[in-house]
Amino acid sequence: MRRILATAMLAKVMNNNRFILWGIIPLLFFIFSLVLLLFITQQNMKSQVRQDIHALIDFIDTVLGNGDETAQRALLLAGRSCPVVVEALRDLGRQYPLIRSVSLADQNGLYCSPVPMAAMKDALAPMPAGANGAALSLHAAAAAAEMVLQQRRGQTRAVVIIDSQYLRTMMNTLSPSRTVALTIGDTVLTSAGTLIPLGAQDPQMLIVTGASTRYPYRLQVAISPGMSWRYFLINHGPIIFLIAAIAFMMALLIHQWLRAASSLKNNIMLGLKRNEFEAYYQPVMNVAQGYCSGVEILVRWRHPSDGVISPEVFVPLAETSGLILPLTAHLMAQVAEDLARHWNDDDGTLHVAFNIAAIHLRNEQIVKDCRQFLQKVHPRHILLVLELTERQYIEFNAVTRHVMASLQALGVIIAIDDFGTGYSGLSYLGSMHINLLKIDRSFVAMIAEDESTTDLVDVVIDLANRFGMQVIAEGVETEWQKNYLLNKRVVYQQGYLFAEPLPLQAFLSWYCQRYHSRSAAVVALPPLANTGEKQKNALPPG
Repeated sequence: MRRILATAMLAKVMNNNRFILWGIIPLLFFIFSLVLLLFITQQNMKSQVRQDIHALIDFIDTVLGNGDETAQRALLLAGRSCPVVVEALRDLGRQYPLIRSVSLADQNGLYCSPVPMAAMKDALAPMPAGANGAALSLHAAAAAAEMVLQQRRGQTRAVVIIDSQYLRTMMNTLSPSRTVALTIGDTVLTSAGTLIPLGAQDPQMLIVTGASTRYPYRLQVAISPGMSWRYFLINHGPIIFLIAAIAFMMALLIHQWLRAASSLKNNIMLGLKRNEFEAYYQPVMNVAQGYCSGVEILVRWRHPSDGVISPEVFVPLAETSGLILPLTAHLMAQVAEDLARHWNDDDGTLHVAFNIAAIHLRNEQIVKDCRQFLQKVHPRHILLVLELTERQYIEFNAVTRHVMASLQALGVIIAIDDFGTGYSGLSYLGSMHINLLKIDRSFVAMIAEDESTTDLVDVVIDLANRFGMQVIAEGVETEWQKNYLLNKRVVYQQGYLFAEPLPLQAFLSWYCQRYHSRSAAVVALPPLANTGEKQKNALPPG
């Protein structure tokens, strides 16, 4: 039962979307999972690179701190002649291993340096006037680029040249498979020791940056797309395989479900041939006079292996596949045969209601089925009612109107079933000659001793009265609901309070036990009839 229910629900959406369900959904799952995993991988990679960047920044800040301290001590030598302080400058340059030289300059340029002055001229970058703190710049030396740190005191500047070779070694150690660069101003020092202008990096690279809080420089790590994928495949290969396996299994399961749904459709067709569908009769009561005025015909499927199957399982699939047409014809023929055998000519009037869908109004097959039904039960006092369900939208065109007119010409009563729960609206009531309006069980369930919950029911009843339609309430389960509806002049009611849907013999037994003598109990039915056409007691010729 559960298997058939699941496949029937799936069949409603798979009818026109087989490839989407079977192929596209697993593929989208696979792609979405990979993209999500790649995004998480990139975020983890960025987090790891940022940690490495901050570790290197701490090291570079330490080196620049040593250079800053050296520059501050060199400024203490300002004002003295170069021959007096040159050895002291040379000694300061030897205190830290990454400091290559310490020089002094004034507004005219370098005036004292332990290294040849010509080699230092290009390294002396302009320092902003009034600058406080260390000023950094990059200098392209003969062998490799160098970092230049300057400190000012008055008109005197201390110029410290810092060797970048060890820094570049640290940069390569940080990320040997990635491009690491140090940026000062508009100039970038690469890990190869060359200087390039800012913005010259490959725009397709994923750039992760980190800036020093003590000195005006920042580090950049450029990650190529290929490197991201290699990192992704190396670290998440098993997960990718698992995602692919899940997508493959999803495709197989959907394929099996599609086959099962298709099999269910075939089973319905086979069930029709084997006469596995049985009509059940649910009494409709005239509660004002206390007798059964009619029945609604419901279908049950006696599956050979799954037992009795509810219509909620297979009817939606039958409607979407078009099998509801032969299923309805089968039911009408079965009920006509039952009534012809068990309902006597002198019995009272009984209205018999069948559910139809929008697809029934698209051709005249339903008219032929109704004509055959009425011919079979003639001259018994049977009123045929068609309850139009709202699971599908009804398009009102020339064909629909012609079918409706043909049905009403036969004396068929037209009802709107489960009003307010589907596609119905005032346009339905205005476009068709509706005789009956059925209040859905979900609305009836709102009827409780708290009168605030009955507003919606009252609106539906008032609407039916305004359109001159009779009302049937379904799903009545309590005496309170029955009495409330009766006070609102809703005479016709059905529900478990009176009787559940019954197979033919059980219905006849229930009816005889309740009324003892059917002919004596069943009085003439109050005018449950076609308001647009006079109800016919005799079948028209043809």
